[in-house]
Amino acid sequence: MHRRELKEAPALHVENVALIEDDLKELFAELRRVESADVPSDVPFTHLGGDSLTGVLFVRRVNQRYDTNIPPITLLQRDFTVSAFASYLIDNAVNAAPVISDWCAEVDAVWAEHCSFLLDREKDKSGELEQKTYQEGDTYFLTGVTGFLGKHVLMELLLADWLKDKKFLCLVRGKDEADGKARVRAALLEAMSPPHPASYVDDLLARVTVIVGDGEKKFFGLSEEGFATLCTEVIAVYHVASNTNTLLDYHALKPSNVLGAVEAMRVAHVAG
Repeated sequence: MHRRELKEAPALHVENVALIEDDLKELFAELRRVESADVPSDVPFTHLGGDSLTGVLFVRRVNQRYDTNIPPITLLQRDFTVSAFASYLIDNAVNAAPVISDWCAEVDAVWAEHCSFLLDREKDKSGELEQKTYQEGDTYFLTGVTGFLGKHVLMELLLADWLKDKKFLCLVRGKDEADGKARVRAALLEAMSPPHPASYVDDLLARVTVIVGDGEKKFFGLSEEGFATLCTEVIAVYHVASNTNTLLDYHALKPSNVLGAVEAMRVAHVAG
């Protein structure tokens, strides 16, 4: 089937909903190598052969054509029909996150808003936290230890002979410290290869302290006092936490993958 020549995309206004539906059918039909007349308006894309790969390609083309910024996962999570997706595009046209065309400007904006504390060797930009003088400590700070990669990083550090006298402070999500510690324990049991008795992992956990927080928030969701206390004995930072969902766009990933890294840098900065 030859690639269809599409007309100019209709404006995202409610009076154009029928035109938008027809346009979406054309885009989807081309990916599925069928005729647009065979794409009904009231059947979910997933029932029309729209798997995750097709969904990503389809939403990418929609975003390019309509200058929108719809995350591909939206199509699959909401199980849209053509009709419902057309209405969604119209409803979100005004409130959609802006498409970033100048990434250098975005980096500059993030730096100006969140990272200027790195330019001051004494305090962060708001003067809240003083940087401590470097001293020998015994604690390694880690994030993301319950994730696919992080659990292996923590396990390797716990097993390293040169770190056998060190302690590990791990930031995790959880209802409370006990819940967080249980999540770390489960992650280490998964990471242990070959499998060892649970008692062996429990011995390793004796060197692990859990602090419950949020990797997407300033000070990791802790109070200023709590954050400063966290930094007191930290001598190294292993920031492993990240959102690796490739279906999400930059705006959805920014809190965890960009601002989370900023807070990890803040720990290293305050810790000296």
